[in-house]
Amino acid sequence: MPRRHNHRPPPPARPRPRIFTSRHYGYTEALPAGWTGVQATHQWNGTGAPGDTDSVANLFQGPGGVEARAIAAPTKENLTAYTRTTTRAA
Repeated sequence: MPRRHNHRPPPPARPRPRIFTSRHYGYTEALPAGWTGVQATHQWNGTGAPGDTDSVANLFQGPGGVEARAIAAPTKENLTAYTRTTTRAA
């Protein structure tokens, strides 16, 4: 009896996340599929409250026109302490 081979195409490759490294703030993020990142053109000096159109914010754009912005500042706190402090302040 001849042997039957099931030739299935390999599963589609998952898109690799895009890696974004902020030139001004030094953090690195893996962006989800469909997202892009735009570098801030200036570094925030730590004063004031930058708005969503300020050139000190990195811009992330996702599907359907979704946008997010990020600014970073150095801290000596660990992530748990930072999260606790930020949550209490909100």
